[in-house]
Amino acid sequence: MNRTIQKLGLSTEYEQKTVIGEYLTYIFGLQFLDPQSVGDCFSFELAEIQPNNEKVRKFMDYLVENYIDNNSFFPPLIWAEKSSSVSRTTNSYLTEDALKSALISFKQSLMEEPIENKFMTTVPIFGYSGILLMMLGIHFGKLRLSFSTVPTTEQILSSIDKFKPTFLRVGAATTNEMMSCQMENGHKYNIQSLTTCRVSGSPLRANLQKTLVKNLLRGRILIKQGYGSSEQGIVTVWSMDSGISTVRDGSVGRPAAGIKIKIVSLKTGECVGPNTEGEIRIESVSNMMGYVNDMKKTICSYDEDGWFRSGDIGYYTDDCCLFIVGRIKELMIYMGEQIAPVDIETVLLSHPAVLDAGVTGKYSVHGDLLVGVVKVKTGQNVTPDVLILQSWIIICSAEMCL
Repeated sequence: MNRTIQKLGLSTEYEQKTVIGEYLTYIFGLQFLDPQSVGDCFSFELAEIQPNNEKVRKFMDYLVENYIDNNSFFPPLIWAEKSSSVSRTTNSYLTEDALKSALISFKQSLMEEPIENKFMTTVPIFGYSGILLMMLGIHFGKLRLSFSTVPTTEQILSSIDKFKPTFLRVGAATTNEMMSCQMENGHKYNIQSLTTCRVSGSPLRANLQKTLVKNLLRGRILIKQGYGSSEQGIVTVWSMDSGISTVRDGSVGRPAAGIKIKIVSLKTGECVGPNTEGEIRIESVSNMMGYVNDMKKTICSYDEDGWFRSGDIGYYTDDCCLFIVGRIKELMIYMGEQIAPVDIETVLLSHPAVLDAGVTGKYSVHGDLLVGVVKVKTGQNVTPDVLILQSWIIICSAEMCL
């Protein structure tokens, strides 16, 4: 339904709450009626107040053919009578074709996979990436190692030492904890079986990525970041044969097969070229059908051309490497300056005593006053003043280099 709304050019009407937009809101209210009442409400009450607009008429015809008639593909018996008191889920609904496309796209990045590869993943197998890795394991006929519960840092390291995987798929936060554990324990666990380390979940800044390669992987192999979502599948990735001359520190890779990416200015809404920041928008072969029971969120997640609004801020280089610098909703404004919390978090994480860090904001007369929270490593001690001073020095140094 959301695709039809976009094709007819009605998504803008809905977002801007015009007369037509309000009418669409009434249409979406049909899901709260019992299935037997949907037809009458649609044919009489809604037909009586229908705006005199050709696009609306086409949309109504589409609804009758696909959703309203009891013999349609999605009759009211399937989608009506939802409770308005239940919290709306953020889960996306994927068709079989979307999952197949995502699998093909993911597989194409692993075509050069050596026959001896043994994969280990720390993500749950019931998640999107977990399902794809499990299915690829069946396809390639190779062993995939996963955890039945969320593993501790030491469980991950000891499992690498014991089972000798060559490929590790791990979250960004976990890699920092693994590095800390290895450094504190004199690299107790042997992880030299690894030939590929893929990191996803949240972007690593270039400096932190270099630190992880040096202190966790001993400079022996590279970290290859990736980027994806349940709504659009695998978006960017580094191929298995990408080497030191190809992989860019801080980049989440290049578009996967079947993926198109554009960057849209936050100020003008126009597409921008290389090395210019804006919102990342995606056109994918594995596009979701929509969010379960949340048509409003589904419609607002796409622009008028049908591209998915990721909400991530980033840019691409001349050689098509994508970099993510923040989230639109997370951007904070202090004294007129836009600040991405991840930039401050990366600075805090660079201190040798800090294991993990998070940054949020609180109201002040000057805007969002940044507040940082850190988790200090066992046996270490650091004062807030030291962290604030270090952050100020690093940020000022970075600005002087621009």
